[in-house]
Amino acid sequence: MIDNHSVKSILLGGWMTIMPILFSSISGLYIIQHIDMIESYTFLQWCIFFIGVTLSMALALTPTTLVAICTGYFLGFNGLLPLVIAYTTASILGYTLAQYLGRNTTQLLLHRYPRTEQIIDQLNKKSPYWFVALCRLSPILPFGIMNVVLSFIGTPLKPFISKTVKW
Repeated sequence: MIDNHSVKSILLGGWMTIMPILFSSISGLYIIQHIDMIESYTFLQWCIFFIGVTLSMALALTPTTLVAICTGYFLGFNGLLPLVIAYTTASILGYTLAQYLGRNTTQLLLHRYPRTEQIIDQLNKKSPYWFVALCRLSPILPFGIMNVVLSFIGTPLKPFISKTVKW
């Protein structure tokens, strides 16, 4: 019998796997078809763009790579500061949303693997800054998933924000 927490985990995993692929494909097609229009965006339109991608990254709809490529292509280095602000804000929103939706889900899963739980707890409690930094440096751990996982395992908000901004 599948319990409620397992169903939540499966749904969240499915969302964070399927939605970025689907959303990136649709967004990429839209961008390619509307390059001329996007190149002529005003300051206000770029502000709306960054608000939109911040929300979509927080909900794990848009991979950060797509946002970085678009920003670099259309804005060059002028887009660096808004991009960092968007990433940081999306991380905090994703972290907060994950805490709201169910930190207990991961805690129940980790209880099944006591050794893994012990290692994560030690790293997270003794040196949370390094733990977040190592997680952020990993090329195989996507942005949206790391926001959720770090929230679920109880990483304190201050090291989470600090290492999200610095990496």
